[in-house]
Order: sequence, then C-alpha cells, then structure tokens
Amino acid sequence: MNKALLIALTLVTTTAFAGPGMGHGPKMKFDPEQRMDRMAETLELTDAQRTEIESIFEEQHEKMKTLHDETRQRVDAVLTAEQRDKAQALQEERKEKMKERMERMQQRLERNNAE
Repeated sequence: MNKALLIALTLVTTTAFAGPGMGHGPKMKFDPEQRMDRMAETLELTDAQRTEIESIFEEQHEKMKTLHDETRQRVDAVLTAEQRDKAQALQEERKEKMKERMERMQQRLERNNAE
C-alpha cells in the first residue's frame, strides 16, 4: 500500500506543477507560440520545418496528456476513497502554495522592473 501512496503523491506533485496556477503575469506566461517563435528564429527554421515541428509537439502533448490521465485513473483505482480524497487535498494544497510562490515572484519581478 505504501508503494501506491508514493505513486499517488508523485502524481499529485507533478500535476500541481502543471496546473493552472502556473504562468500568471506578463513575464511568466507559458506561451507555446512564443517558444516556437524563439526556436524558429534561433535555429533559423524554414516554414516547412516549423510546421513539422509544431505537429510533432502537438502530437507529443496529446500523448503525454493521455498517459497522464491513464496513470491517474490507474492510481485512483488502487487507492481507497479516503486515500483519493487525501491525495486530492494534497494536490489542491500544492497548487495553492505554487500560486502563492508565483505571485510573490511576479511581485519581485515588477519591483525589479520598476527600479
């Protein structure tokens, strides 16, 4: 049972970092289009290369999402209802802490930019 709980906590931790609390503020926004623009510029990609790479990224993103969802379902199937509730509460707690850290980081960035 400890192994299942460890897997659940790992899943909770990784989803907390990937959650909606990430990327708030102008400097901290995760924008795939901007990343692709930088990559295309830095590597001097042709339009055909850019299109193919974008397609690869989209395909991989979908595969990762599917794998993540399957993993969560499998872990949830092993956990008791009480353990699932506890894991969910931990995930929400981590999301909130991450949101607070991101807000503090954004405030520091804004202060540094103002100076």
